[in-house]
Amino acid sequence: MTDKTEQKILGAALKIFSEEGFKGATTRVIAQESGFSELTLFRKFETKENLFNSVLIKNRGDILEELDSMLVDKGFEDNKWFLETLIKNLAALTENNFEFVHILVYSKRQIAGDILMEIISHISQYIERVSPEKYTDSQVFALNIFSFVYFVVFDKNRRNFFDCDKAINEFIDHSVKCCNIS
Repeated sequence: MTDKTEQKILGAALKIFSEEGFKGATTRVIAQESGFSELTLFRKFETKENLFNSVLIKNRGDILEELDSMLVDKGFEDNKWFLETLIKNLAALTENNFEFVHILVYSKRQIAGDILMEIISHISQYIERVSPEKYTDSQVFALNIFSFVYFVVFDKNRRNFFDCDKAINEFIDHSVKCCNIS
């Protein structure tokens, strides 16, 4: 089996797991979506659980790499600039990786929770490292930012009840006010 085959199966599995969850996703539908047989899927991954874990592990590396490339110190002069950059970059990252992030948020499997907490921890460490303002609990602040960004991007992708850009800009303004900074 070629790497191309594995990539197609993983891409199809990402889509189906995101739409249906682990329990609702079937290997038959994943195989159909990938354009391969269920036999090919099982030869490569053996079980649905292995396939799910492979999707998460592969995408974990990709998203952490992308996250690290955006979490750089840009010499922020004030927290408004810092928060605007962080929140808008996280929104773009979440949008670009929506299916994966959606799986992390909704899956009850331990591996998904561990990866989600690793992402929150990366954001928290970045806040501690480069923020002009010191927050009392950067982990909670990172979780708050991530949760809001996920919800807004979820709405944009699945329901579209409100203006995503407006909501993000208002969240930035409110975050600045809540932190007593300008």
